[in-house]
Amino acid sequence: MNIRPNTLLTTCVVVLLGGCASAPAPESAESGPREQELAGLVDRDREHAWIVVEGPLRAVAVTSATDAIAVGPAGLWLTWDGNSWSKQAAFTPQNLNGIAAYGNGSYVAVTAQGQIWKRTGKTWSQVGSSPFPLVAVTAAGAGKAWAVGQMGVVATEAGGNWNLQIGNLGNKIGRAHV
Repeated sequence: MNIRPNTLLTTCVVVLLGGCASAPAPESAESGPREQELAGLVDRDREHAWIVVEGPLRAVAVTSATDAIAVGPAGLWLTWDGNSWSKQAAFTPQNLNGIAAYGNGSYVAVTAQGQIWKRTGKTWSQVGSSPFPLVAVTAAGAGKAWAVGQMGVVATEAGGNWNLQIGNLGNKIGRAHV
């Protein structure tokens, strides 16, 4: 991904990346005080690399020091290879709200439109859905994950099968430790 000199920061988020050479700061005659402050910070920080992406990033998950994924709106996802972040082609047009790592390079992601996606190797596949938006997901190894969403949705994966519980959970869930 190339950083264009006239990218407006009002529609972008600047992401700090560790351990890389610094990229030039975006410039814009139309930027306001906050955008100028961010551009100045990018320009002064020579210990890290910066990448400018459209929209806010919402979650990040890591399987190793050389494998991580960050997600955001409109199917935005970035991969980390141990040296730099790269923007990838969207596998869904939906807003990605959460991502979790199973380990061994596999991930699970959830969307604001209720979809559940799994990445194995280099391929994303839709593996489940909810009638309500999903907002977060966590995983505890291959085939074990939990997603939560609006209207009290709790989606649970066990061995590749996703089950939904919707609505009033009553006393079924007290505290959870993840």
